[in-house]
Amino acid sequence: MKTEIAFTILFIIGLIFNFFDWPASGIILIISLIPLATIYFFAAFYFFCDKTIKKSNIALSIISGFLLSIVPVGILFKLQNWPGAEVNLLSGIITGVILLPIIWLLKVKASNDLLNYYKSMIIRTTVLTFTAIFFYVI
Repeated sequence: MKTEIAFTILFIIGLIFNFFDWPASGIILIISLIPLATIYFFAAFYFFCDKTIKKSNIALSIISGFLLSIVPVGILFKLQNWPGAEVNLLSGIITGVILLPIIWLLKVKASNDLLNYYKSMIIRTTVLTFTAIFFYVI
């Protein structure tokens, strides 16, 4: 969680640098978004789970991490004006739209000890999906 927050703050700083067209904005964006996508892709089961990893949510965490790691890459491509940004962002939007109802249904059926996990997953997925929609539209 702290790692995500640190990279998100670094991303916001890079976004401000990019908005004002200051030097090193590209480097800051790369340093913040590539590790975030890598963390989601390879270590989603750790970052999406609570301190105790339960058998019932490992598969969802891994699948969500694989699919949601596309969004930071799409944002990076969009801000750097690299080709392929729209494809990545659209993939992230579709993934988020598919995952949100699934996570919500699992939250409704979940036991009390998994409610925080599903709440955290819904927040992360919603933020990433709406961020992808925002960057897809601009």
